[in-house]
Amino acid sequence: MRQPLVIPVIIVTQYETFGDSDDKKTLEQLKAELKHDFPSVYRDAVYYHPAQSDWKTALTKVIEKLIT
Repeated sequence: MRQPLVIPVIIVTQYETFGDSDDKKTLEQLKAELKHDFPSVYRDAVYYHPAQSDWKTALTKVIEKLIT
């Protein structure tokens, strides 16, 4: 019997909010929802902004957690 393939997911996005006005969610709300709904694959979401560099540090930390 085959084992299911589990591929970790990291989301990198420029969006700060998601959805329409009635269902609008912040990135933090979406992160909590994804963590709850997909605990076996979801790892984190990183906010990307081209004028800032802190997203690189955040993404590096998430990747390092995966490989250690």
